Amino acid sequence: MSQLLKTLPKKLMTAKPMMHKTSMDLNMATLTKCAPEILQAQSLVEVVLALGSNYQAEKYLPIARESLAALGEIRLSTAFQNPDFTATLEQPKPDYTNQCVHLALNTPMSLQQLQQTFKALEGEL
Repeated sequence: MSQLLKTLPKKLMTAKPMMHKTSMDLNMATLTKCAPEILQAQSLVEVVLALGSNYQAEKYLPIARESLAALGEIRLSTAFQNPDFTATLEQPKPDYTNQCVHLALNTPMSLQQLQQTFKALEGEL
């Protein structure tokens, strides 16, 4: 498992199928030299997201997944419940529920468009 976690970011960054056919070839060497505004404009067809909530997760995460499914095909990891590490006996806090989502977009979007879309979805919750 730890070997997978070590190699996963590199594999994701170099995975050409995730980029739209008109996008530049992004690999680690390119990413470290590329200006942020150029990266923001790159068109993607697939993304991996991390969802998390510590406020009524059983209500809000299904809504978030439904909203993401409207953008394309989703594949989900198991949802894990994790304690809030900042909680204390004096200040208890609800546990977090976390889940990874693989989203294959119906229509290619730039990183900037995705950020705006996700912020809008989050604002609706």
